[in-house]
Amino acid sequence: MKSNLVAQGMVLDLVNQFSDTLAFYRELIQNSLDAGSNRIDVSLEYVLQPDGKGLAIMRVEDDGSGMDEDIIDNYLLVLFKSSKENDLTKIGKFGVGFLSVFAPKPSLVRVYTSKNMESWRVDFPNYRSYNKYRMPNPRDGTLVEVHKRVTPQEYAVLSERSLATVRYWCRHADTRIYFRDRSRNVPEQLVNEPFRLPGGESLRYAEEGTEVVMAFSPPEAERSGNKVVYTGEDRPFYGFYNRGLTLKEGRKVFIPGVEFKIKSRYLEHTITRDNVMEDANYYKAMDIVKRLASRELPKKLRAELEAVALRLSKAAAAGDIPGVRELEYEWERRKTFLKVLCGSLLSRFRHDLAEWKIIPAVSGEPASLDELKAAWKEHRPLIKAGSRVPAYFLANKPDALTAALGALGAPVVLESETCFYTEFIYWTGEAMTAVRASNLVLTEEEDPGKLGPAVAAFLKTLPLLGESCGGNYSCVYPARFVYENPSAEPQLFLFKKDPYGVGHRDEWYHRKGESGLCPVINCSHPFINTLAGLHASRPGFAAFLLLKSMLLHQEGSLHPDAASTYSNLSPKLERRLLKAAIGLDLAAEARNV
Repeated sequence: MKSNLVAQGMVLDLVNQFSDTLAFYRELIQNSLDAGSNRIDVSLEYVLQPDGKGLAIMRVEDDGSGMDEDIIDNYLLVLFKSSKENDLTKIGKFGVGFLSVFAPKPSLVRVYTSKNMESWRVDFPNYRSYNKYRMPNPRDGTLVEVHKRVTPQEYAVLSERSLATVRYWCRHADTRIYFRDRSRNVPEQLVNEPFRLPGGESLRYAEEGTEVVMAFSPPEAERSGNKVVYTGEDRPFYGFYNRGLTLKEGRKVFIPGVEFKIKSRYLEHTITRDNVMEDANYYKAMDIVKRLASRELPKKLRAELEAVALRLSKAAAAGDIPGVRELEYEWERRKTFLKVLCGSLLSRFRHDLAEWKIIPAVSGEPASLDELKAAWKEHRPLIKAGSRVPAYFLANKPDALTAALGALGAPVVLESETCFYTEFIYWTGEAMTAVRASNLVLTEEEDPGKLGPAVAAFLKTLPLLGESCGGNYSCVYPARFVYENPSAEPQLFLFKKDPYGVGHRDEWYHRKGESGLCPVINCSHPFINTLAGLHASRPGFAAFLLLKSMLLHQEGSLHPDAASTYSNLSPKLERRLLKAAIGLDLAAEARNV
């Protein structure tokens, strides 16, 4: 008696270890799969009784191999004994799964089964006892009924939970599983779903006994007003399955930036059914996942990032801001794994990341790191003459200035508030700096016919007076100044190596000491119109005012953006300039007289 009480206490403990009282669906479906079933039917029925309660009958029926008396007596009814030992095609190994039918505290558990021309019914009024009956007619497979007294309201909840439970544990099963609620007129539903990841897959692999799907994990994001802010957290989804039955799902970093599902005959659940057994077979399965991440995923990453970067670049070039935001998410979800590759010298060497055209550009075509470096070598005077620090151009949208850079073969990287593509450059160890397009200016040649007679006359006077200041001022170039930001403070003039084209806003400061710089006049600047109006009566004085500003700037004593400063020309130069200006004014007066 003492031994019997100890055994019953042990059985009760095993029943109670199923935290989910409906987990018996998983255990019964698992047994049906092991029996070689081609179809499994899960159904519920509610029978109302006079006391206001009713009987919920939960059924799991299959067309598998069934059981004869020998299997019933020696395996089903003997705790810790299983016919599945040493068989990798079977999932359960502990012989305790059937005990889960007692977790919901049923009033009766009934089993119908047949095999070898024997047909049996086994009734379990509770987990302590059973009654076995030989049945007259054989049947196909096995039917298990779990009876439980519930109210109509409880039955409605039970039905919904049953479907959710079967879907969670069995949606990837290798055998067709159908669910039906006979009492609530719910149509029969196929439980099975394709073995794939919710956000799509990047890689699918199969070998005997194992199937794997992998993808790059979506970034954790938070919405702040109208903006989406990526938190930087990495919690990839993972799932372990045996023959499609769920063993364990969750979020955890196994491989940074990678989510996966693996369905393998090597995997087994623990005795508590809430985790995967981490034995030699588990590590064998994980070795497959790690091998795929190391050898195959980098190739998929390049192909996908290049495709996303191309679409991003085209959306940016078309001014499609919503499209850019949507595609930035796709670039961002691949960023974590990209960072892992950049952090490995072997991976950088093996995959030559500098060749990947994955950096979105506003021109419509993405760029590679190699292309950015080549553009810097070719166009670094646009950044700073003699600069030894590699740089690249950055803008948030296309315009005439970025188009001019593109025509020169200088890619302009797309600048974003949420997705920082330039982090890739930093991860590779390249010491490159960003030069925003707002630091540049495009000077376009002004059509002389559109200058207006007053401005045209003023521009003709400037070189006449400028000859007295040196060769650089013997010719001036009329231009339109184009900035990335239309509201940017316009400059009155520039000194450039080439009068027309893209240059730095402070090109003169970057080219101090160089000869042959061209004075370029911003003809649309309001002060030019003011001077042109003064020029009608005082041509020498109007030209003097502009030339003095240009000379102060060229000498480096006055920055064009300075609000105020004390400065002056050398007395000799200013005297020479004033003398020439007065001469022009006297000549003008003489003509007017």
